[in-house]
Amino acid sequence: MIDRPSPNPLYARRLPDKILVAFNHACDLGDLETARLLLACCETAMRNTPLPLRERRRAAETLCGAYERLWLLRHAHRAVMRAMAEAE
Repeated sequence: MIDRPSPNPLYARRLPDKILVAFNHACDLGDLETARLLLACCETAMRNTPLPLRERRRAAETLCGAYERLWLLRHAHRAVMRAMAEAE
């Protein structure tokens, strides 16, 4: 028997992976509030997705990296806003 890819490519990825793509897109657009909400949804989806230990560890590292990206973007945004306020 030949393994066939999913007939619908929309379902080829796990839900948390799709949410992380949307999170990264929101970060790229600078929409940090949407990114924060998507990250919370991703965390919930990861918690509700049964995974083997090795994959759970990888998922946790990915989630940690996403939180780090959001933190860095928020602090960079605050620094820019502070600098603009001081320049006025």
